[in-house]
Amino acid sequence: MFCWSRRRGVVSGSRVAVQTRRQCATRSALVALACVVLLTRGASAQQSQRTWLAGTWTVVTSLPANPNLLSRPGNLACADQAIYTYDFGDYSLKALSLTGAPLWRTADVPGVTQDSTGGTRVQLAPDGRVWMTHSNMGVVFVFSSGGELLRTYHVAHGVWDVRPNRDGSFWTWNMRETVATQYDSSGRSPHQPPHQPLTKMLDNSARMAMLTSDDDGTLGVVFVLANRLMLLDRHGKTIRSAPGVGAPRDFPTMVAQTVQVAGRTIQGWHLGSASRIVAAAASADANRLFILHGNDSTGATPANQTVDSYSMTDERYMGSYRLPEGLSELCVRGGSFIGLTDTSPPAFRVWKFVARN
Repeated sequence: MFCWSRRRGVVSGSRVAVQTRRQCATRSALVALACVVLLTRGASAQQSQRTWLAGTWTVVTSLPANPNLLSRPGNLACADQAIYTYDFGDYSLKALSLTGAPLWRTADVPGVTQDSTGGTRVQLAPDGRVWMTHSNMGVVFVFSSGGELLRTYHVAHGVWDVRPNRDGSFWTWNMRETVATQYDSSGRSPHQPPHQPLTKMLDNSARMAMLTSDDDGTLGVVFVLANRLMLLDRHGKTIRSAPGVGAPRDFPTMVAQTVQVAGRTIQGWHLGSASRIVAAAASADANRLFILHGNDSTGATPANQTVDSYSMTDERYMGSYRLPEGLSELCVRGGSFIGLTDTSPPAFRVWKFVARN
């Protein structure tokens, strides 16, 4: 997948940049797949109105941009006292405290930290280990909480995201098959996921999706370019699949592109200029799903400042937050909204929301 940046005008090894740096989903590039989503085509979807939650924001941490700390970071994975991200600026997995202090970065491991062409996303396991995908290699890496490489799983080319479970098993989302697949702790996939017919119904083109899960193992699948989300139980059975709140999305056509990158000929796809990042980031906290809204077709809500929330039990919409400023990345942990600003390089923010009755 080629991610073209209007700001740079070249193929980028980061997210699909349509209007800003953030609009290149998960800063992953060069997966030779079409990533346009044709969900709800022909459906008479109407915009559902957001309910803005009343309250005030309290600043916990606010740090200015520092390119020596983070230059082009990908998605955030959050622990109680730390965040983890893969930085495409220097091709390294990094850990920072919630005060912004650097904790560690991975050593140079060929094929792990020095390759910007993979669909690299980071997730945190319940046991504190850090998981990272590499889409082009079809590999999932597992690091200790201190940054030591512990294990490598060879799964399937096109793996876009990973979500580890408490029992050592894990889910992956595959862009080629457009399906969430569960693997056991040895890396074996015991059966075809039961929700396969549903994803095939989505025209086999819902390429980019982010995974998150709650305490009981319910898996949330949030599509990046479509206003749609799915909930799956721990066995892969679909609990619910429905459009999200806000404007429905129509998707542009794709144009094949061929470019030379690092001496290699890469065949990919160029997103049309009308494309929008609907879901810029997804996170689960206290059995609630939080989605950072990238943009909609009407411009009715502020891009990168809207966070929609849903119940992880039944996908019920629970209201929206208006952030103090635009973010490119967000995770919610223990009620804290932890994010990176929509600037290049980004600044670091941690907020608390105090609801007003």
